[in-house]
Amino acid sequence: AVYGSDAIAGVVNIVTRQDIQGVDVLAQHGQFGEGDGQTRRFELTLGGRGESIHALLSASYAEQEAVYS
Repeated sequence: AVYGSDAIAGVVNIVTRQDIQGVDVLAQHGQFGEGDGQTRRFELTLGGRGESIHALLSASYAEQEAVYS
């Protein structure tokens, strides 16, 4: 068997936020100097609390186009 960097793939995303109230929006766009590898990222987080409940809703979208060599 052959083991290498392509044998292991995964993402770990740990977000530690407390007591979010309101809306948090993130939009990001970029590309390499050669004009390829465009990336787009969007995130939306909504949070609120009442007397006996805390609520958090988070959604994200990411896309990256091919990078040519």
